[in-house]
Amino acid sequence: MVIDMIRLIFLLLFFSCLQEGTQSPIIEDPEEYLNTLDIVEVEKNVTTLFQNRCQSCHGNNQPQNISDLESLKENSTFFIAGKPDISLLYQSLLPDARKFMPQGGTLTADEKKLVKDWILLVGKESETSEEEIVYTNQIQSIFEAKCFNCHNQETIDEVGDQMDRSNGNPLINSYESILNFTTAGSIEDSLIHELNFYNQGSHLPGARYSEIEYENLSESEMQQLETWIQQGAILSTENNE
Repeated sequence: MVIDMIRLIFLLLFFSCLQEGTQSPIIEDPEEYLNTLDIVEVEKNVTTLFQNRCQSCHGNNQPQNISDLESLKENSTFFIAGKPDISLLYQSLLPDARKFMPQGGTLTADEKKLVKDWILLVGKESETSEEEIVYTNQIQSIFEAKCFNCHNQETIDEVGDQMDRSNGNPLINSYESILNFTTAGSIEDSLIHELNFYNQGSHLPGARYSEIEYENLSESEMQQLETWIQQGAILSTENNE
């Protein structure tokens, strides 16, 4: 009796090991997993899924046409690229959704995963297609127009101690000097961003300040500055090759 029980346990363990051995390998790194997917194939499958399970209700813009993926990507109410956890399109598929979809049924786990993977992939595609910002093409003209006029050696010599880093008025008259106050890849650690993000009207009073009109960076210029820092504060396209 004991021997039969041992044999049974052995057989159960044996077949369990065989079954585990036939399973597909699991890729634990999400980034690595996304790299194995083909965005064209994924979007083809998502389109088919939406047509079969959703379009009978969500067609012709009533209440939300999801048959056109490109239009759907532009609708920030339903779709946030790269962020399924805050995309209503994906959240509505989950059991605890305020308005569970599809009505009268549910998607399989694989179908939900398909939608989630698609949203993540679109976010990944958006990151790789981001415009390259380099100093000589976009950033230099901004600093020449709005920074170099005051933050140069002549002004520092005239104003004296007022022009120093602790007062938020560093020497900024070249690419090299800008790098002294820039941490490539980190906006938070870059003083050059901090000086422009916080009010430029905080300049200390001085002989030259009353004579010079300065202008804050526009929203577009701030975005370019932030992207430039995040991308590594590159000098020119030649330096990035």
